[in-house]
Amino acid sequence: MRVDHPNDHRYVFTVHGPQGGYVAVVEAADLGGFRVASWRAPGGPGSNGSAGSEGVSGAACGAGGDIRVVIACDNGPCDVDLLERIIFSAGGDGGSGDASGSGGAGGPARSPTSHLDSDGRAVADDPGCSAGSQGSAGASGGNGVSSSPGNPGHMSVSVVR
Repeated sequence: MRVDHPNDHRYVFTVHGPQGGYVAVVEAADLGGFRVASWRAPGGPGSNGSAGSEGVSGAACGAGGDIRVVIACDNGPCDVDLLERIIFSAGGDGGSGDASGSGGAGGPARSPTSHLDSDGRAVADDPGCSAGSQGSAGASGGNGVSSSPGNPGHMSVSVVR
């Protein structure tokens, strides 16, 4: 990126990147509200949880792009401190945690149990529950946690006069 200060009233920003070039002309009075950023894409969403457990955290994203800035102060003083604050690299937002899995199925029916007494007769220990039906599904687990944002890239600044 190159920042030119052709006169007391204007700054000209020229940016070259993989998607092509861009030029912005900014009035000196508006410079504090202007931003130039290299921003990384957000992370991907997490995957669904297994039955009855929490979803997986979102995928982290990479660092922001590196920026090399040349500030050309040809016709007078430049506000280098302000330019260094408005030009930055930022990592993308972390991915959001995804939905939880559905609750697990309830347990199977309980069969009756018995044993033989000393006379050889069957004695019921547990009459059991009706056969064939299962309990309701358990509660769903919580959503996964969102991942943290990516780190900013590096920025180098040089001033030429």
